[in-house]
Amino acid sequence: MTVLLVNYEYPPIGAGAATATQQIARCLVALGHHPIVLTSGFGTLRGPVEESGVRVLRLNSPRRKREASSVWEMAAFGALAAIRVRQLIRSGRVQAVIAFFSIPCGPVAWWARCGTGVPYVVSLRGGDVPGTEPGLRFVHALLSPLRRKILRGARAVVANSPGLKTLSEC
Repeated sequence: MTVLLVNYEYPPIGAGAATATQQIARCLVALGHHPIVLTSGFGTLRGPVEESGVRVLRLNSPRRKREASSVWEMAAFGALAAIRVRQLIRSGRVQAVIAFFSIPCGPVAWWARCGTGVPYVVSLRGGDVPGTEPGLRFVHALLSPLRRKILRGARAVVANSPGLKTLSEC
């Protein structure tokens, strides 16, 4: 099975969720699957590469820092990824999607499912859940209806802890 993993961070870009995405992709390879990671480009890290059996597609997104992304950079990644994900699905290469973070990657997975029926799973990571990052309170309030729609449309929602899962349901 070909599984698309969508995360705006993937090593060497980002932190914990990037590493988690990489490890899950490698486990999928070990299980005989064909993972494709759709992620941000940075500096000279652009375009498609093959890493340990994982196909990594780095988009030409406007990320400026290796360790962090602004809300606007995440939104730009989401827009670019939404275009690319439909191309991947139309090519017949993707049977399932895992979105890391309900926002900004959840909308990409939701969009992928619309009109195609390709199922998706959302992996909550922390900062994407309202109440975990006080500085994002306004963004979370603004995007709350979209986030709820994304979580309802998912085949499954996975959280790092029961507390995070409960908080995401508010």
